Amino acid sequence: MAPRRNLVGFTDLMAAAAGDDVFQNQTLVLPGHRGHRLGLAMKAANLRAMRADEPHRRLVHTWVAPGNQHMRAVNAVFGFQAVELLDEWQRDPTC
Repeated sequence: MAPRRNLVGFTDLMAAAAGDDVFQNQTLVLPGHRGHRLGLAMKAANLRAMRADEPHRRLVHTWVAPGNQHMRAVNAVFGFQAVELLDEWQRDPTC
């Protein structure tokens, strides 16, 4: 019997058919598996595959919550730099 394998992380890249920009949408690692650099490994694999498959795409956009220091550190490893701040508001549903 094959060993049981569970999905513990996810990341994705999205690119339009035209243009050179790529969007790194989300990177998720289940809480019990954080701290082992899985987010870093997944992002690295995606970026390597993108460069191999579509080398003309040179600009990658990503975003992360200001309080998510772990993913901010991962993004810094790849040289991502903050260029804008998006402020989102949510109404309290009890009001």
